[in-house]
Amino acid sequence: GEGRHGAGFLMAINLQALIGRRLGGQFEILAKIGQGGMGAVFKARDVSLDRLVAVKVLVASPLEDQTSVERFMREARALARLSHPNLIHVYQVGSEEDLHYFAMEYLSGETLSARIRHLGPLRTGQAGRYFGQILAALHHIHMAGLVHRDVKSGNVMLVDERRAVLMDFGLAKDIGQSGLTTAGVVLGTPDYMAPEQCEGADVDCRADIYSFGVVMYETLAGRVPFSGRSAMAVLRQHLDAPVPDIAEAWPEAPETLRLILRRCMAKKPEERYSNVACLAADLAEHWPTPEIVELAGFATGATLVSPSSPRATASGKGADGSLAAPGAETETPAAGRDSELPPAGPPDRTWRWGLACAAAGLLILLALLFATRLKKRPAIPKGTTPVFLRAKDGSLVRAVFESYDPVTARLRFRFYKPDGTWEIKTMSADEFAERFGDLYPTTPENLFDPAARPSADRDRPGTSLPGSGNPPAGKTSAGR
Repeated sequence: GEGRHGAGFLMAINLQALIGRRLGGQFEILAKIGQGGMGAVFKARDVSLDRLVAVKVLVASPLEDQTSVERFMREARALARLSHPNLIHVYQVGSEEDLHYFAMEYLSGETLSARIRHLGPLRTGQAGRYFGQILAALHHIHMAGLVHRDVKSGNVMLVDERRAVLMDFGLAKDIGQSGLTTAGVVLGTPDYMAPEQCEGADVDCRADIYSFGVVMYETLAGRVPFSGRSAMAVLRQHLDAPVPDIAEAWPEAPETLRLILRRCMAKKPEERYSNVACLAADLAEHWPTPEIVELAGFATGATLVSPSSPRATASGKGADGSLAAPGAETETPAAGRDSELPPAGPPDRTWRWGLACAAAGLLILLALLFATRLKKRPAIPKGTTPVFLRAKDGSLVRAVFESYDPVTARLRFRFYKPDGTWEIKTMSADEFAERFGDLYPTTPENLFDPAARPSADRDRPGTSLPGSGNPPAGKTSAGR
């Protein structure tokens, strides 16, 4: 891949001579569009299907470096086994007269690196959309048992302002397997490498999370966190230097976002997020994009806690609300928010037990509310999880259900406002249905579960208690 400190192989073929050549009798080379340390990428035409494609050609001599050939083919195989809208698609792999190549999807756009270089820091909702799509791609990669090892802004292509695509799998490897890398050999782009990767040690998905943290920092600050005159100087900072506070480049940065970045780029892998889903659960507080909200549902025991909550979180916020360094003692939710997801295979289903326990606890809490007729509650009800409600206009609203008055049949909510404060509102079941349609208050885990929708023979939506399987006295259950 490209990089300011990237190392290249000895050129063994005349790249210009490939223009006009037809590889495999199918791909007509039109123009060179890029080059990295391992291969050159050409714009080409698939003559059989009459479409534009991108063809990546190995530029190292197979006779001089057989390992580079094996790594090049491994990239093609890794991409071929993956299918995701935010990953580049491979069409065909081939070789011709010792020339190795593979054809893939042709993307028209610019890299995230180029966008930052042209426009400076990106801090709007568009940046959140890019982050969510990159994380969705990484989640798919990790669940397939792979680690990318070269996540950087130069490997993210922005297509039509709506789609971010993660590219360049030249360094990808199977988690838990030694692969082709010799122990102690450093591979990657120094500006984005995790400390363990800088030392040539074996890595897992947490190295990709570190690199993603660097990409986030670069996007929000307009520059990478560490820089130096040489690759070695940059590597040394990744190993030893404290993570710069994003507030130095962006004074208005939210405190919880500063904590997220510090945890992503913690020096020790065990102090980072253990998987992409847990990272998404925290990011949903700032950018509740569809990709981030959906990923947050995979987080084991994930609990979205308001910045004003006195309760400490697994993302490193202390009990007093101050910044806590990675590794400092914090109160972790009992469900184990950062439990490890398996590197491959189906997602861990143990979260269902945690959800069942949470539902039982909510029923007990509601019973106590009815018994004592409490009129006041703290800013965030202790033990209550904020939820996302999708309004009829398609927007996501973050809210906390507080109580239900059986006399007036009104629901009491706290809605999270963009300025970080909470607004108390009460509404009837009809008012709730008018604003949110047939969507009933629910947790992020089953927000998209069609099975939770009401049956056609049930009464109007919104007449049962949020989070409860039993309707209030005199009312019928409406599901969601």
